[in-house]
Amino acid sequence: MNFWSRLFGSAKPDEGSSAAPTASSVSADWKRADCGFCGQRRIEWDQSAPYPYTVWKCSCGAIGSGAWLPDLDEVGDQLLVILGINTRVSEPCVPTDEPAISMQRYDVNKVEHDMAEILKRYGHEFRITPGNNHNERLFWARRIMKGVTDHERTA
Repeated sequence: MNFWSRLFGSAKPDEGSSAAPTASSVSADWKRADCGFCGQRRIEWDQSAPYPYTVWKCSCGAIGSGAWLPDLDEVGDQLLVILGINTRVSEPCVPTDEPAISMQRYDVNKVEHDMAEILKRYGHEFRITPGNNHNERLFWARRIMKGVTDHERTA
């Protein structure tokens, strides 16, 4: 075990914990999730996705990603990039009197509201599901296909 792992512990939430997650749509190993749209269970994460946050792609066309609450703005930005939408939900950094430090405003409710509005404007649906604990959430998006049911999407 390296120095940083010993100092900060696991990078993944609740890894090695004996407590079972409750009301979760993500498995404890953080590699599988349940689709936020069609409910397909235990979707494997897309290991080929070159993004910092785990990405899940469901056969119904939904794409999901998630993290701890303080990182949801970056998760939102990542989903927008994946969907080819050229905008952001994260707030820009503001310089301080110390050149090596900047500050960034963060409001998870605003991020969730802005994601829903942006995705709707670009013809996508947006859903939020719980993560492994109350401090984690998953964002799910998929293109709106008028007149097509979830069953028809996965058939």
